[in-house]
Amino acid sequence: ARSDTAIGLSNVGWGLTFLAKFDEAHSLLEENLAILSDLGASSSVAYWTLWLGYAKAHLGQYEQARIRAQMSHTFFQEHGSQSGRIALSLYMLGFVALAEQAYAEAWQLLQESVAVFQRIKYWEIMGWGLSLLGYAPRGLGQLLQAERQFCEALRSSSEVGSFVHHLLVLPGIALLLADRGE
Repeated sequence: ARSDTAIGLSNVGWGLTFLAKFDEAHSLLEENLAILSDLGASSSVAYWTLWLGYAKAHLGQYEQARIRAQMSHTFFQEHGSQSGRIALSLYMLGFVALAEQAYAEAWQLLQESVAVFQRIKYWEIMGWGLSLLGYAPRGLGQLLQAERQFCEALRSSSEVGSFVHHLLVLPGIALLLADRGE
């Protein structure tokens, strides 16, 4: 019964993150993690810790988000987890690095994430990283590189047919145009 509760909490918490209800998601994911820890489900704890970090990042708790993403990444590497989980943790670390304006670090992490997702042909989430890649060179003042990345992300999102990718890349394009006085 407790494992069913954990599954329910994780699914609802995950869904709430995509509805931008991060406070609600945060509390459900923390409750979920407590149950999973009690059950000794260490792989599930690592995975849902990553999503708790995602919620924390959206709440502006970047240090806590980075800690969660790093804990998950370390677990996935040490336990030979699926490449997709490693790539997702790299994405989360890159996402937080962008938020903290650590653009060179974000560039490296997001590139690593995209490369793994490309290798395993996981196009949907690969596009998340690809859509964010343009923000790093923009933050470093490399506007031509940022433009290339944003264009590649738009092409990819059109091929995959992902609305989420557009939501991630279009604000970056608007910022880039504003940088140019357009």
